[in-house]
Amino acid sequence: WLFALPTPIAAPILARPRLASAATGAPAAALLCYAPRLVGYSVVKLVSPAFYAMGSSRIPVMASATSVAFNIAANLTLVRVLGHQGLALGTASAALLNGGLLLWFLRVRLGGLEGRRLLIAVVKISVASLAMAFVAYHVERLLGVPFPGGALTARVLRVFGAIGAGLLALGLAAYALRIEEFRQLTRHVSTSA
Repeated sequence: WLFALPTPIAAPILARPRLASAATGAPAAALLCYAPRLVGYSVVKLVSPAFYAMGSSRIPVMASATSVAFNIAANLTLVRVLGHQGLALGTASAALLNGGLLLWFLRVRLGGLEGRRLLIAVVKISVASLAMAFVAYHVERLLGVPFPGGALTARVLRVFGAIGAGLLALGLAAYALRIEEFRQLTRHVSTSA
C-alpha cells in the first residue's frame, strides 16, 4: 500500500482546510522512501529472537550498531542530495542492512537456511504483494468516480476501499500461489475463532 498509494494515504492524514493539496507531496514522497524499511524491520523482528534463543545476543547488538552507523552516514549523505526523502531512504536502507546482516549471520550459524524454499516463498509473496498493489492503486482511482473531490470523507473512503480491495487481492493471490504462510495464518484464524 505504501508503494501503491503514498499520496492517497498521506492526504487524509494531512487534510486541513489551511493546507494546500500540494502540501501532501512531501510527506507522500517520504512515505514512499520509508516503505522498504518495513521489510528490514520485519526481518529483524523475526530473526533477532533466534539469536537470543541460541544465547548469541552479541550478534544482534553488533548488527544493530553497524546499521546505526550506516544510518548516520547515509542520512548525512542522502539529505544533501534528496532532502527529507534522503533521510527516509537512509533510514530504510539501514533497516534493510540490519535485517540482511542478521540473516547472513543466522545462515552462517545454522549452516544454511533452506535458501531454495525461502527464495520460492519470497518470490510468491512478492507476486501476491504486487497483485495487491496493482489492485489497490487502480481501485483508488476507480473510487474517484463515486467519491470525487478532495473532501476528507471522500479521500478516506477511497483509501479504505482501495486497501480493502488490495487485501482481497492479496488473499486470493496467496491462495492461488499456495503460499504456505498464508495457509498457516488462515488455519490459525479459523481455529482461534
